[in-house]
Amino acid sequence: MRISRANVSELYTVRSYANFNGIYVSVYQVFPTTKTAWIYYIGGSEEQPIHPAFEPDPDPGIAWWNATVPWDSLTDVVEPVIPIR
Repeated sequence: MRISRANVSELYTVRSYANFNGIYVSVYQVFPTTKTAWIYYIGGSEEQPIHPAFEPDPDPGIAWWNATVPWDSLTDVVEPVIPIR
């Protein structure tokens, strides 16, 4: 939904982080119709993911791994709310 800036009193960014099978991941997007989440982590080996569910990002030179997993496989979810000035 688009709203006029004049009608906005505060802006926030909300990030989502979780634990997936012992791996601390960022949650990029959730899909309510399939009850899945698109998750990723950066780091580790550029050749081998920490868990077989992950696939490499196609951008060479970055150890960015992503996966789509059932959202009930995520635990310890944290969603910090960060004010935008």
